[in-house]
Amino acid sequence: MVQGMKELIVFGRASQKVVKTIKIAPDDLSINLMEFLLSHGIPVASSCNGDGACLKCIVTANGEKILTCQIDISDLFKDHGSVTVIFSYL
Repeated sequence: MVQGMKELIVFGRASQKVVKTIKIAPDDLSINLMEFLLSHGIPVASSCNGDGACLKCIVTANGEKILTCQIDISDLFKDHGSVTVIFSYL
């Protein structure tokens, strides 16, 4: 990884493999993780349209369980250059 470049690694616990590695552009920092993942073809479980009510979009990132609809990319990468997001169903 190039110094200063941020990247998101999508890992599937079900498949036990890296599904996709995505470079983070400066414009990406202002959107939430769910929108970002969907825009890059990664399916995100949800039945509440990102309201945080159904809890289906929970993933593990930075050692914590998070709702993809409730965290912005900028917050996810605050202290990290590379983040692995782990999906149980991929």
